[in-house]
Amino acid sequence: METTIAARDPRQQVALHQALTEIADYDPLIRLRPAADPGDLRITIYGEVQHQVIADTLALDHDIDVTFRSTKIICVERPVGPGAAVRRIGDPEHFFGSTLGAKIEPNTPGAGVDLVIAVPRLSIPLHVYSTIDGFRAALSDYLHDPLAAGPHGWQVVDIRITITESDYNPPGPTPADVRHTLGIVVSEAIRRAGTVVCKPIDRFRLETSTTTLAGALGLLGRHRAVPDTPRLEADLAVVTGTIPSAELDHLRRALSSATHGEGLFESQLDHYAP
Repeated sequence: METTIAARDPRQQVALHQALTEIADYDPLIRLRPAADPGDLRITIYGEVQHQVIADTLALDHDIDVTFRSTKIICVERPVGPGAAVRRIGDPEHFFGSTLGAKIEPNTPGAGVDLVIAVPRLSIPLHVYSTIDGFRAALSDYLHDPLAAGPHGWQVVDIRITITESDYNPPGPTPADVRHTLGIVVSEAIRRAGTVVCKPIDRFRLETSTTTLAGALGLLGRHRAVPDTPRLEADLAVVTGTIPSAELDHLRRALSSATHGEGLFESQLDHYAP
């Protein structure tokens, strides 16, 4: 989940940023980034329970009272087909001293980002990057910005990017020329390919008594869970399966009633699905 956090006292906003940076350093489930509104901050959290934990930590350890708003589930985008784009030195409205062409394709779900350099060695500015591996490593770093937000505003994942064209005019290009040109062609290729928004799916495990199993399964069904066949161990039932992450907090709030307080539920992010 992602939420906007702000200090109730605007004068504490800088102190809030420093405090959240410290918290994120020791809690890997929390990530911090600027929000659209100047001064606001957005943090990635795991579940609404962390709202209160973070608020209490900030109040007790840093004397900062905060508010949360605009909480939403974090999705990702995957390309749905191939796309390509190119920018060449001298093209109208291309002001950077680098030529780059890129083709993008969907990658296997969960495979991440693959970058392939498919251009002649002489077309690579090795006087800037020393080796082909150095060029590939630099381009991998440059991909952060164009992949951070796809056409729907979410991070683009599971994508194969092939560099199909490269050229330059000595003594150029500068690294900034290459970075900006790569960002333009990759963003355009993704837009041409199109993307699908994929929502997070958690894998869960639920332990409850056999006497409350029917009620627990009914609750799981109402929250769009897909349970595996329950495993019975004496009077204990163990249910595993998958559930949309957006349903987790609602499920947890209702679980105590459905299992008469006997349910033990745990989950973790498993994958993303359209």
